[in-house]
Amino acid sequence: MKLNHPPKPRNSTTLSPTKWLTFGFSKLLISPFLIFSLLSTSAVVYTIACIYTARELTFDKVMSVVPKVWKRLMVTFLCTFLTMFVYHVVAIFIMVSSVILLLGTDAVDAVLAILLVLYFVGFLYMTIIWHLASVISVLEECYGFQAMMKGKNLIKGKLWVAIIIFLMLVISLAIIQAAFQSLVVHGSSLGMAMRVVYAIICFCCFRS
Repeated sequence: MKLNHPPKPRNSTTLSPTKWLTFGFSKLLISPFLIFSLLSTSAVVYTIACIYTARELTFDKVMSVVPKVWKRLMVTFLCTFLTMFVYHVVAIFIMVSSVILLLGTDAVDAVLAILLVLYFVGFLYMTIIWHLASVISVLEECYGFQAMMKGKNLIKGKLWVAIIIFLMLVISLAIIQAAFQSLVVHGSSLGMAMRVVYAIICFCCFRS
């Protein structure tokens, strides 16, 4: 007599090839938005610089400068991306090697916690340099690794101030995103009109 075994539950964490293809395609679609974000960054930085230096500012002037500035900004972005990639590879290698060497000992948790703290500190430091390098690439004839080194020199003696400002921006953006998710994306009980209003408010807060 054959016993019919119930089918094994499908592991929800396993992605099918179709889902992986969809995921990869969605990442490709993000690339044009990344390019547009670099364009908008260059335009905003140049506009603010003109305002602070009391230079003549017109829409045509900003639009004529943006294509030249964008090229430098793109090179800086690619150099920063490469640096971040190498940093993550080295960090993962050190963490995995440390865990393997100390596996089964009492020190593995403490060492891993210290390495994670050092990783996040380094990541925060490099992110700040990336933002400064982007601004330098817009305002000066300097880009790539040279702009990153100049950004590193700019925060000497002002690292804690830069960290506090950056964390305030990150926390503010996280609050705005959480509010958007709660009130707009998952706020079906509020009605369409109120969701649109909250979306506009979140957008204005984000842009400001």
